Amino acid sequence: MHRLAFAAFISAAAVAGPATAATLDVSDPVAYEAAHRTLVSAFQAEMQSKRNGPSLARQLARHERELPLRELCEGCEGVARSAGVGEAFEPSVWLFQPEESVGGKGRAAPLVAFPPAGNDSQWKTVDAIDASGRWVTLDAHNPPKVPVIVVRINGELSFERQVDLANAALRQAGLQAKAPEAAATRGSGRWTTRLESVRLNDDEEPWISGAAEVYAVTAGVLPGNQPQVQIVDMPYLDHDGTTYYPRQVVLDWANYSYGAANILFYEHDDNTNYQQLVQVLIQAVGQGVSLAGYPVATAIAEIAARIVAAMPAHWFSNDDDYVDALYTVEKTRGETRSGASGNITVSYIPYELPVN
Repeated sequence: MHRLAFAAFISAAAVAGPATAATLDVSDPVAYEAAHRTLVSAFQAEMQSKRNGPSLARQLARHERELPLRELCEGCEGVARSAGVGEAFEPSVWLFQPEESVGGKGRAAPLVAFPPAGNDSQWKTVDAIDASGRWVTLDAHNPPKVPVIVVRINGELSFERQVDLANAALRQAGLQAKAPEAAATRGSGRWTTRLESVRLNDDEEPWISGAAEVYAVTAGVLPGNQPQVQIVDMPYLDHDGTTYYPRQVVLDWANYSYGAANILFYEHDDNTNYQQLVQVLIQAVGQGVSLAGYPVATAIAEIAARIVAAMPAHWFSNDDDYVDALYTVEKTRGETRSGASGNITVSYIPYELPVN
């Protein structure tokens, strides 16, 4: 799988508004690790004082998804604020269960760990803390044989917040215009492209990373070939080798001037700073040579090419994974197809969104 990431262009203040010096930058490996160690220690200490580790593990096993850390650890919210975890983050926890323990009684106190900093292909070990407060070392690529509660500052729940913030920043930068509200009558509608099924062949995620957080960057044009870019979360797409049937609207053609667009798929990682994600999109398609005068098809292809080309891997210690790309998705055409890299297979249809 290719590993590409996002570069910085405009200041973080321009993207997300005023920030304080204490705001955590998860792309800084030292700050990332320090904040996680602090939260993991606080969570383990509270869990030990209440002796509720096994019951928390069973609760997480029932939900099978990340839960907000603040709901499971009363003292962790204040600790998180002290560590610089601001409004863009929702620290979360999930349970790794070894296969041999699934369905068991789960009465042993679980370890508590966090995903390491750095590129996940270079991870060797995972630091975890046991019930006595002692730090132990786990293998990053061979799953442990004991349950592990994983704490994530910048996990799935954080990314849900960040998608909204990122799209707001794109609108502020003039790269995401909303279609004007038109008079509509009952029974009429607007045309969209709806994703019926999707299957990811390989997400290359180590056990400590848990479920994938896949998102799409959609790119088309407005009049004068002005770029129209949006980030679309796909929170259901958790695991490779599984077909999902989301019936998710991924393109609203009222927001585009022409009936073709491209969809680029990426996989969010914990060390990604969403501000930098937005910055590279602004750099790639909002600056430089104008696309005015290009043939429309060329302009649409050029926007996607600029996004991909602007993602040097060295900007992140743990790069967002490039998953795949669908080029030239057409407004009036539905089909089942593989992405350009053969790593994702999707089925989509034209869908008229009715007006109530």
